[in-house]
Amino acid sequence: MHLKINRVGIFLIIALASMFVCGCNNNSKTSNNYNKAQKEWKREKLDDKLVADFKADNIPRKNYNSYEVEYTSVPVKKIKDIFFDKDKSKTSITKEEREDDSDMEELTSENGLYIYSTIEGTNGRTKESDYYRAFLGYDSDAWDVNNMPTNLGTEDELSFLSKKKLDEKIEKRIKEILPGFSVGNFNVRSLTSDYLNSIQNKYFEEAEKSSDEMIREEYKEQQQWKKNWRKKDDAYYVVAELSLDGININSGETMELSNGKNINPVYITIIYNKNGFVYVDFSSVIKVKNRKEDEIVTVAQALKSLKDDLTSIILTDEKTIKDAQFRYVMISTSDNKKIEIRPVWIFDVMVKLEQKNKDDDNGEEIYMVDAVTGEVLR
Repeated sequence: MHLKINRVGIFLIIALASMFVCGCNNNSKTSNNYNKAQKEWKREKLDDKLVADFKADNIPRKNYNSYEVEYTSVPVKKIKDIFFDKDKSKTSITKEEREDDSDMEELTSENGLYIYSTIEGTNGRTKESDYYRAFLGYDSDAWDVNNMPTNLGTEDELSFLSKKKLDEKIEKRIKEILPGFSVGNFNVRSLTSDYLNSIQNKYFEEAEKSSDEMIREEYKEQQQWKKNWRKKDDAYYVVAELSLDGININSGETMELSNGKNINPVYITIIYNKNGFVYVDFSSVIKVKNRKEDEIVTVAQALKSLKDDLTSIILTDEKTIKDAQFRYVMISTSDNKKIEIRPVWIFDVMVKLEQKNKDDDNGEEIYMVDAVTGEVLR
């Protein structure tokens, strides 16, 4: 399986940190130790238009687990007690039963807290979170090719809480929701009042000048979220990536494979200000049913599989393999009857387009090789 990525602005209210993990240098918690000892791969010409010139994760073991997991839901009261216990106002809980077993439970409070939980995802947000999220998607430079908020806001440590203390607060609570999992990586950015005012003002300036009818309608709707941001509103924006066996679980985009299976993201998005948690979103809540240990293919074996796959057709564009990361990914059948977390090698491939228009950028592709079978996932 490979993903073609265009380096364009991503319009999303939630940073859907969705399948491909980045090693961002602004993380308050570093990636797992295996990432710190990447091994240089000798530059090698694999084919006329295919070159290997990369660093690979240096993994410490020959055997790793594959996991059979299942989706589960979390009672909304538990979400409130863990993340939003500061809201002491009166609450009400409703439950909607559905035929597909994705029953939804909802909680609302008199102070504007809203939480929902299904086997498809869990989300909790205060009323003020809507203001933070209203304009983040318009910052086209904020998100990297892996949908991580690499350039969102600033790297500043905010005065009300250190990043280290923030990491500890988040990890403790995530482990209560997802026992058996650890947080492999924190992608932490700071939403300062200066930054929030700047992206908000930029949006209104550009939208006001637009002649596009849809943009004009949206401009009217967005007026309700306009705010004079002040230092007291400063907040952290966090994407937390999970891990098993010390290996990060991929947190990029949902992908459909040619065999009808899907690759699904696993991550948690959080906004935290001086009042505490104002927004928490679990892409999915899962629990482990079974696990099986297997010997995994080496990066050299995975590279050979990728080379054979890529050169099975005549390559017209030059491709250079720039990075090889060892990760877990969550793969499910289309009906979610079988869900696995499996080890894979992920190769980052830069593509130099042979023929392109003057406005075209060179591309980037991501390929995955199953680390148990050696099969290229498509």
